[in-house]
Amino acid sequence: MDMENSVIEKQIKEERTEFFPLSLYHSFEKPFVVERANDYYYYSPNDENPYIDLYNNVCHIGHSNPRIVEAVHSAYSTINIHTRYFQENLTKYVKHLQQYIPDGYKVLFTNSGSEANDLALQIALRHSGSNQRFKIGSFQRSYHGTTWLCNQVSHLTPTGVLDTYEKDLDVHFFNPEDSPNMLYNFPEMKSFILETFQGVGGNQEISTEWLQHIRSRVKIMICDEVQTGFGRTGNHFWAFQKANILPDIITCGKPIANGYPMGACIFKKELESYLPSTYFNTFGGNSVSCQVAKVVLEELEEKKLQEHSKEMGEYLKKELLDYEDDIVRVTGSGLFLGVHFNDKINVKEMVERLKDHHFIVGIGYNNILRIKPPMTITKEAINKFVQTVGFILISMANKK
Repeated sequence: MDMENSVIEKQIKEERTEFFPLSLYHSFEKPFVVERANDYYYYSPNDENPYIDLYNNVCHIGHSNPRIVEAVHSAYSTINIHTRYFQENLTKYVKHLQQYIPDGYKVLFTNSGSEANDLALQIALRHSGSNQRFKIGSFQRSYHGTTWLCNQVSHLTPTGVLDTYEKDLDVHFFNPEDSPNMLYNFPEMKSFILETFQGVGGNQEISTEWLQHIRSRVKIMICDEVQTGFGRTGNHFWAFQKANILPDIITCGKPIANGYPMGACIFKKELESYLPSTYFNTFGGNSVSCQVAKVVLEELEEKKLQEHSKEMGEYLKKELLDYEDDIVRVTGSGLFLGVHFNDKINVKEMVERLKDHHFIVGIGYNNILRIKPPMTITKEAINKFVQTVGFILISMANKK
């Protein structure tokens, strides 16, 4: 590593330690400094070789996408205003988004997926009548965000370890490996929140049978699409569509505006009465975020990125499974995959060594390697990654 880079890293580490709590964690034992990014590449100071990003599912249509840059500049240099005043960007965007929403739903915009999930949970809580009567289901391995309500229904912390704080709400965490008939043991449970593909939980899929049982048993079904929406899983625009169901509430965030802060809570019209009498979010649905989010939909459509996600995901999964002596299975769909290694492989070491070879991936629950790159990733980049995984596996075997 370049000496100057080491000095920069040391300085940043010292300043983070001085000014921030330890809870502001960082990835990697030996972090690298990101100076800029483009498409699916990260660039570090004085390092001529870019890092290939296989983990950032926020910059959905690529880092520093030129159309996003232009949209931010154009909108912000005109006006950045909230929803109390009439502005066309809000209605132009929601009309475009409505093409992907079933009939009979309304929308409120937020600043993040956590805020969207929090609003969805507030609706479910009001629907129940009181805190005392509010009973909600969630899944083991779930993670739904950083607010108090989101923490209540999350089984894991953002790092993929068990959240050990005592819950104040009456939440039951179902094991997704159990039979969905378990729901019949909880007749008083009227709400359920779930990720169709659990993100922090290792990009693992909840079965269609579970989704259909939940839909038939509860009054308020919340589908958290913060990580999987907008075509990420390849086969569908929303991951829950695989089960041919309609939830009561759909939440989204992260990729909705390619990293510009935004989220959305999409709910059935009949739930409108369970909202506060007046709703205002200073930045939710502002004129800049709406213009940026519209560009995301346009890019998805024009470049057929959902279809690309399906093709690249199937190819990557097939290539990885060739390492059958070391990789037990690959879960997930599209460009949202979890790689399950056998117990002989130190996954944390694998992730660190991939970083040293300029590939950025992450770790989820139970040391599952997580892959969720910008949707623009190419077959060439995938081939380089798969070859590097093979090289590291051989190196790790020889070390023993």
